[in-house]
Amino acid sequence: MGLKRMNDPAQTNAIVEFIDVIDELKIEYAVGGSIASSVYGIPRFTQNADITVKLSETIDKPFCIVSLSKSNL
Repeated sequence: MGLKRMNDPAQTNAIVEFIDVIDELKIEYAVGGSIASSVYGIPRFTQNADITVKLSETIDKPFCIVSLSKSNL
């Protein structure tokens, strides 16, 4: 997995934990930024993750906030 290329384990864990929560909530998302570039292309010096989520009227927003809060995110 490309996340093994990342230098900061705390950052890797935070990204994986966030993605686990939004996967569990069945929210569509995309990961971009230098993280995506490092995983799927050329590794970059910067290590930021841009995560875009697709929200809709059917998503229970208060539940999402509580779920993310419980994950310390």
